[in-house]
Amino acid sequence: MVVTLTCILLGGRVEYLRRMAVFHTREAERCELEFKAATGVHPNETLRLAGYFPRLPQEQFQAHEKLAAEYRNAILYPWVSIKSPAVPTGRSMTPNPMEFPIRALFRVTVIVTVCVGGWWWEEARGGVGG
Repeated sequence: MVVTLTCILLGGRVEYLRRMAVFHTREAERCELEFKAATGVHPNETLRLAGYFPRLPQEQFQAHEKLAAEYRNAILYPWVSIKSPAVPTGRSMTPNPMEFPIRALFRVTVIVTVCVGGWWWEEARGGVGG
């Protein structure tokens, strides 16, 4: 029972980490395209030309790249927390559609409650066939 509950919770955490890695990869690609369109240069190439290009889009690109890598690495160790700082904002960022939805957490809670209730009911009746 405890093993099953642990597997369900870790499975949900792994899915959350995977979705966040995908989200930050897409955001890094978006920031890269915006930066290239505005400057004609890849954000990583501007490190040599510090001060010449706007810093915010470059910092956002680098932050999203770092977060995507950390989320991908955390998939192997789902109990580890992500320690990266937040992405710098100077304008409104797109909302994060990949956050772990409350409905999924509610479904897991209902499933666990039904499983525990079923186990308790069988134990109260004297076990299976008892």
